[in-house]
This record gives sequence, structure tokens and C-alpha cells, in this order.
Amino acid sequence: MYKRQIQGPAGANGTNGTSIHTSTGVPSGSCATGDTDIDLANGEVYTCTASAWVDTGNSLKGTPGTNGTNGTNGTNGTNGTDTGADSVMIQGPAATWTSDFTGSLTSKIRPASGG
Repeated sequence: MYKRQIQGPAGANGTNGTSIHTSTGVPSGSCATGDTDIDLANGEVYTCTASAWVDTGNSLKGTPGTNGTNGTNGTNGTNGTDTGADSVMIQGPAATWTSDFTGSLTSKIRPASGG
């Protein structure tokens, strides 16, 4: 069977659709009636009426939820090792104190200066 397609004349252009916009704060750009804007800062929804943005009084952001439960404690880390090479030095005007973290504390008294 033989089919033949016949194309008719082009139709008239349709009306423009509406758009969804996003902003951070109250929208300030131009708009077409029926457009929607969502404020990303607070979820507020605006609609364009007569080429002006109007707050709908609706928001996509709900009320704050309740706090979640506390998580479980982590595991303890492993203890470090003492290499014996670590030391701390506390130096004052007349003495130097050194500890090697093994329980001993040594002092080196320096002679007084200027005398």
C-alpha cells in the first residue's frame, strides 16, 4: 500500500510560556506576567503580575526541624612511644632546666652576669 504525506501551511506562533527564575533576595529584574521567582536565601516565592515581582507570602522553606541525637563516641587512639630523645627546656635568667620526660630534671646554673 502506498502512503503519501501532505504537509499543510505553518500555523500561527503560540503564546510565550512562563519561566521560573531564582534570585538571592527580592527579585529585581524584568519579568513577564506569570513568571515565578524563588529566593534562594530564604525560600520565598514571588510571582510576576503586570510586569512587577510580587511576594506571594509562600515559602519553600519550612520550619526548623528538631535537633538530631548525639553520635557515638569515637575509639581511643593508640599510645605513642617514648624514644628518649624528646626533651623540654625551660630557661630563666639564672638557670636552665631540662627534662627528658623520664622523670629526671637537671639544672645548669649559669654564673650571674656583670659581676
